[in-house]
Amino acid sequence: MQLPVQNVTSTLSAYSWRQTTNMSKSFWAFCCGALLFVASAGATGQPHLLGGPRDIDLNKDENAKDALTYAIQRHNTNTTDNYLSDVSQVLNAQSQVVAGMKYFITVQMVRTDCRKNRADEGCGPTDPPKNYQCTFVVWSRPWLNDIQLLKETCP
Repeated sequence: MQLPVQNVTSTLSAYSWRQTTNMSKSFWAFCCGALLFVASAGATGQPHLLGGPRDIDLNKDENAKDALTYAIQRHNTNTTDNYLSDVSQVLNAQSQVVAGMKYFITVQMVRTDCRKNRADEGCGPTDPPKNYQCTFVVWSRPWLNDIQLLKETCP
């Protein structure tokens, strides 16, 4: 049994139209993905993962400063050293939007001449300075008045 020529032609046209439509959908999906990738490039021009950690400036982010202050307080409470430590330099700071904000902060620490039980405002570095590096991961949820030190890595 042979199909009439008009049915074959209309079947081929419908098939061809579906193929073109599927190719168009794929093309537009690719374009949208590429646009999102380009739009996700930071101010430095470096691409980053949407929802991933982003570099931040602690001088401009009060919540990040609070997270670092909290991490330093916890660090000083948890160490067995009788002297307080303080930040001498911020090496890297990033934030990530989660259920709240997660901060990844790497700092150069210095041991001060202030004893833990007699801390005053005039704490300076020991002579000679004892420097070490720490990385803190802090989770902040300000609307719940909640902040947690998730991880502390200090040699």
